[in-house]
Amino acid sequence: MKNFILPLMLLGLCSKVNAQNKSIIVLGRSPKQESKKSKYKESSMAIKFGALNFISGNIPICFEKEYKNFALLVGVGPTFRRFLDNSFWSTLTEEEDIIYSWGETKMSTINNPFDFDTRPKFTYSPSYYLVVNPKYYYNEEGMDGGYFGIQCVMSQYSYKNQGYNSTSFSKSGRDRYTDISVQWGAQYGDNKFVFEWFTGLGIRFKDELRYAYATDDNSNIIEGTAQIKKSSLHFDLGMRVGFKF
Repeated sequence: MKNFILPLMLLGLCSKVNAQNKSIIVLGRSPKQESKKSKYKESSMAIKFGALNFISGNIPICFEKEYKNFALLVGVGPTFRRFLDNSFWSTLTEEEDIIYSWGETKMSTINNPFDFDTRPKFTYSPSYYLVVNPKYYYNEEGMDGGYFGIQCVMSQYSYKNQGYNSTSFSKSGRDRYTDISVQWGAQYGDNKFVFEWFTGLGIRFKDELRYAYATDDNSNIIEGTAQIKKSSLHFDLGMRVGFKF
């Protein structure tokens, strides 16, 4: 009888150990699930689009990369016809410095591409929009919560005019801007989608080359260009939407 007791005890102990091992396997989380969760938790890049930029005549695609509490956003896109004069965002404008191609200030007319009824007519040509925006997120680590930043935007809007006595668009013009502003904003979202708003205050450097015409002493029409340079205080306001990856 004693010869059967010891094998039975060993068999029972092995069965208990196997049951414990099985319970650990059933309750445990697979490595596949762990890696998937970590991937979303550690998302450190985002792609975003300007929600209101089309009003100012540009459609940038922006990429943002996280470095702990810091992040860097860069964006590029085309420009087209504006529906809002950029002067709406600029305040305390200084007196413009205008240089005419004919060298003298005569009774002249400068074509304004913001006046939809202006004469002569004009048409817009695609050009460029660039933005660089380093940020510091002060609420928490990662691309979430409030932040301070410095935003630099370089943009150009190109167009062609008909000319005073012409029906072809043969006269070129362009508006070139450089905006540098101190920025305050916030970004919210989940593991996939993000929403950002921001406002800022800085300085704008403007360099415009526009078609212009004047009359000489004999009442003849003189066609040329007017180059307008000035700097002004600049107010910035915007929103971006996108997703993390």
